[in-house]
Amino acid sequence: MIRNKPLLFSTYLQIWVALLVTGSVILVSNVLYLYFSQKLESEFEKKIVAQKGQVETILKSRLSDIEESLSALSTDNSLRVAMMMGETIQLAEKAKQFHSDIPGVSYFVKKAVRPQIYPTLHPDRSDQILALAGAKGEIVEENGQTRLMWWFEAPIMHQEKRMGTAFAIYDMTRDRGLINKPSQVIHDAIFLLKPDSLVPLFGNNTIPLDTTSLKAILRGSGFIRLDPDMVVIPLDDFQNLYFLTSRKELVIQQRTVALVIVIFTLCMLAVSVLFTIPMSKNLIRPLSDMATKAQHISNGQQGVNFKINPS
Repeated sequence: MIRNKPLLFSTYLQIWVALLVTGSVILVSNVLYLYFSQKLESEFEKKIVAQKGQVETILKSRLSDIEESLSALSTDNSLRVAMMMGETIQLAEKAKQFHSDIPGVSYFVKKAVRPQIYPTLHPDRSDQILALAGAKGEIVEENGQTRLMWWFEAPIMHQEKRMGTAFAIYDMTRDRGLINKPSQVIHDAIFLLKPDSLVPLFGNNTIPLDTTSLKAILRGSGFIRLDPDMVVIPLDDFQNLYFLTSRKELVIQQRTVALVIVIFTLCMLAVSVLFTIPMSKNLIRPLSDMATKAQHISNGQQGVNFKINPS
């Protein structure tokens, strides 16, 4: 019967030294990966928050421009004279011809004593649109198109008497001028939230949503992960508008860091092995010598000397 030869203490020592060195290298590698991964995540979030803030500033500036243009219409002297004279044709023409550099804006006026809104014929004049009085970012489905509507109004005054009201109806989906803004991110990253999908403000790459994703968006705030490569953030002060961005760049960077850490770990393990073997042999040599001499003494051999280094 063959009996396994028991492992020597020196062998156990070598194994434990190798395990300690390997464990230390792996621990350091994991700590480095977690640190750099979280650093990349933090930088990514700061970048996205900055882009989101830039988009919000552009959109708020656009709405402010519309309010200023509507104020200019409501204080236009020729409009007020036509309203005092009861010239409905001139009222309609003035509202229709009022100039605005903002695409997607339509102007209307209404006399205080009449419910009629002028001009009576206009592409944006429909019962569905006119029913949106006071709307701030309402999604409207009309003629197979998705529209995002704002409603602005300003009083038309003569001294302290209100003669009527000027209206501005703004469809952000028709404002192609937003694409020409310095931040091209508007074209690719602003989406409208519908019950079953995220629809781009400009473009056609609609993103379908299941019930779980929709609930996550409606209940969540801040960074909302739809999948490992996509993040959605609600725009502050904008109903139904969301900023969507991809995490692919971050994932690639994290994979690069992981690859570098793996290479670093393998190199450190190789170097550690090269140093551990000679070091363990140096540690084991005195013990081996003592064991050998002890064996000689037990066999009756005389004249065995132990070398003692003076302290």
